[in-house]
Amino acid sequence: MAPAAPFRSRFSAKWATLLLAADIALIAVFLIVAFRNGGDLPNLLDIEKQDSIASSYIYAKWLAAAVALLIAAKRGAGEMTRSFGYIFLIILFDDSLELHERVGEWVATGLGVPALPGLRVEDNGELMIWAVWGVIAALLLFRGWRRDGPEGRRFGLILTGLIGLLAVFGILGDMAHVVAARGGMDDSAAAIILAAVEDGGELLVASLMVAFAIPRVPPKTRALP
Repeated sequence: MAPAAPFRSRFSAKWATLLLAADIALIAVFLIVAFRNGGDLPNLLDIEKQDSIASSYIYAKWLAAAVALLIAAKRGAGEMTRSFGYIFLIILFDDSLELHERVGEWVATGLGVPALPGLRVEDNGELMIWAVWGVIAALLLFRGWRRDGPEGRRFGLILTGLIGLLAVFGILGDMAHVVAARGGMDDSAAAIILAAVEDGGELLVASLMVAFAIPRVPPKTRALP
């Protein structure tokens, strides 16, 4: 019978360096072109756009993290690892299909929710959808925490902290960007910087998550004779 596969919470500096370098290049190109053209740049280079290189890149990161963690869980890395694998699939599903925006707008309009100060009605809907995803993620983490051991829990705390940082950029940054746009700063230098902070921050955090997720996969072990 094969011995239990070891599992790790190590951070891959090699993966982090490669991924972060690409992030910085995408953010730098966005800033240079945006400032040169007064905020007008092709979708491919606009890190805010769904069909940009940056968006495809971050989707690939979510998928890589999810696959790595689910493989690691299958090889014995524990339930917290499995829970985060599912959470990354949720993030990929929501981000690539823009569910928090599309469904959020429909929900907010249907319920007649009044807009919060400085925000739009659809922004309230986005916050509601994010809250639903947050509850689902919390339930997954609670399940994983109860069923895992100390090492798995330590790994869970690391990724939970990074999820919190992602929320700062993705939710608070997004709302700040909306307030700035509604205040007449849509094409200003401040709006460009806010976009770089919001979407660029998400890129950077996603890279750190992948750098923690990939080393989590233990090698396959052969059965002992």
